[in-house]
Amino acid sequence: MAPELTQMKLIKPSSGQFAVLINRLFQEKICLKNRISTELNTYKVLNQELGLPTQPIRPSGFVPRLASDLGVSDQLRPQAQRLAEHSEAVDKIVGVRPSGFAAACLYCASQECG
Repeated sequence: MAPELTQMKLIKPSSGQFAVLINRLFQEKICLKNRISTELNTYKVLNQELGLPTQPIRPSGFVPRLASDLGVSDQLRPQAQRLAEHSEAVDKIVGVRPSGFAAACLYCASQECG
């Protein structure tokens, strides 16, 4: 062990000190979560108040970029795009990450096309 570590004294907190420490950590976590939630909510409210057309991000919007980044053949791109658009049309994308779903569409298209 390093000499600095062997010279340190371990302090065992009392149950009251431990409770205060846990409470403080818990409050900090809540504050951070509330701040992030407030920032996201502020973004939504600003968009609504300003009348900005905000649409949820769709997997079909990620397919071309991912296909380009991955060097996917031109044969697979339309098939993956169709899979993404069809899934959006039948509401099969609720609760998923659009980028991950687009990657799955590219994978499925590659499996279908061989």
